[in-house]
Amino acid sequence: MSKKIILIFLFLISCNKIPDSIGKKNDLIVVTSKNDKDYIYPYLYKIINEKINTPIEENVYNVKWIDAEDFFDNKLYKNIFIISLKQPADSTADILVEKISNSNDNKIFSIENVFANDQLLLVINAFDSIELNNLIKSNSEWISNIINNKILDRFFSDSNSQNFNNEIINIIKNKFNLELSIDENYKVLKNYEDFLWIGRGYPYRWIMINYIDKITNTNNDIFDSFVNVIEKNTGNINISEYFNAIEYKTNYIKLTGLYEHLESDTGGPFIGYCYDDSILKDKYYCISGYVNNPGKSKYDLLKQLESIIINNRKVNDGI
Repeated sequence: MSKKIILIFLFLISCNKIPDSIGKKNDLIVVTSKNDKDYIYPYLYKIINEKINTPIEENVYNVKWIDAEDFFDNKLYKNIFIISLKQPADSTADILVEKISNSNDNKIFSIENVFANDQLLLVINAFDSIELNNLIKSNSEWISNIINNKILDRFFSDSNSQNFNNEIINIIKNKFNLELSIDENYKVLKNYEDFLWIGRGYPYRWIMINYIDKITNTNNDIFDSFVNVIEKNTGNINISEYFNAIEYKTNYIKLTGLYEHLESDTGGPFIGYCYDDSILKDKYYCISGYVNNPGKSKYDLLKQLESIIINNRKVNDGI
């Protein structure tokens, strides 16, 4: 794509109504020049090649590298990452980033719905590979979060387009003071005093809500407490010792790992979020999601569950 074509194209998209974005929710188009790609790839590799164990290793993103000359044919994808290095100089990616940046002086930034609706555009405008490395190192978490959050928003939007199961929604509200968007396909599997297990098929997806005590704050104690509650109340779920992890964030604790379903001799991935309970000060309330889809991809289903979980809202305090 010549410099002239890029300029005309950018002018035209600013004057017309934009179409809907295309591709899967986690498609990631990385746009660079031919000159820059070899310099960029080693620094970007860890972020864009993230994987999850389900237990089969699955890619978090469907990555496609394209040359800036081919940008016009790929401009409608949902997630686009444009990276330019001033050195070595070129007349494709440099011009594209320059025009998109307009008056934005930031070296790294994101904008939405530039070429299509429901589109995330990430831009890095570095002088050379040394500056690029520093930008990626200092912003790696931000880059991952902004892409992942946009993907989760899309899954949640799909979930909210379905009819709701008001009976289960009310059970959750009355039992845990929580608002959770549950579609009509879910059924109650177990309902105890401080534990609720709901599920839907097929493929099978389960959501569990429970409390755990704030006895200590060590990784092992929190994870073990969570595991004990799940295994005790389900009776047929074992949390695996492999690939489990715990992350402490500002407003929640995130748990991930694998489980086994003893009755069917199957298993899969789970993801859980634990939050401070504003009423029961000595407890966390935990919401966890489980995917059972033997022999097939589980990424989309797991993200669907995660999007429902993270959009929970405490009824009493309005958070």
